[in-house]
Amino acid sequence: MNKNKKTSGQLLIESLIGVSIVVVGLLGIVGLVSRSLSLNRVVSDQFTASFLSLEGIEIARNLIDSNIIEGRPWNSGFENNNPSVLYEVDYKSGSLRNYSGNYLRLNNEGFYGYDAGSNTPFRRKIAVENKGEEIAVNSIVEWSSRGGEYEINNEHHFYNWRTE
Repeated sequence: MNKNKKTSGQLLIESLIGVSIVVVGLLGIVGLVSRSLSLNRVVSDQFTASFLSLEGIEIARNLIDSNIIEGRPWNSGFENNNPSVLYEVDYKSGSLRNYSGNYLRLNNEGFYGYDAGSNTPFRRKIAVENKGEEIAVNSIVEWSSRGGEYEINNEHHFYNWRTE
């Protein structure tokens, strides 16, 4: 009888310890999964912003190529010598427009522009510095996601390598 009194309740204590170890382990796993999903969104936004920034450079290249094809000076429309003056462009742009702080929109065809579509957190700014025989173009994309402010900046230099 004395022996049973010493061991009574031992199963209950062992069960409580076992359950608490399992709960702590599961909470750790849930925390890791939650953090992983949060970072997945940030990485996805960085990926999109990177391509939007590169698209800004490509649009500037297309504007220079249009100038050559249409017989205008290669740097027509890029007269700005002040990189603090900002512009905005989208895939339909025929020229640089003054930056107004508008957010890019995603239309039904999967293109980012300013006209129609669903709102996105992305804003694209283009800074141009015309140095005569060289044009420096910075394409900057800014966005907010998961409580943070992010920015990607791509720079490209275009040169007048064609003979006029």
